[in-house]
Amino acid sequence: MMCCVQLPATGGCLSRWTAGSPVVRSYPPGAHAGILVLRPGDQSAPSVAALLGELLAGEDLDALAKVIAIAQPGLLRIRRG
Repeated sequence: MMCCVQLPATGGCLSRWTAGSPVVRSYPPGAHAGILVLRPGDQSAPSVAALLGELLAGEDLDALAKVIAIAQPGLLRIRRG
């Protein structure tokens, strides 16, 4: 399972739990403000919070604009258009 968080230019966000990666395939890099796909070790709130904390502590979030970023514990992959 993945939690997909869209980072629109309005500053809001949309998140949902989904199986597979339909968001990644439906919205190519550059066609949106940015999409962050979270792949925590499990679906527990502490795992999601830990992954978000790791991401926020180690990344410049401005660098994630207009890309698809896939975060999992210890790894961040970025797909650019």
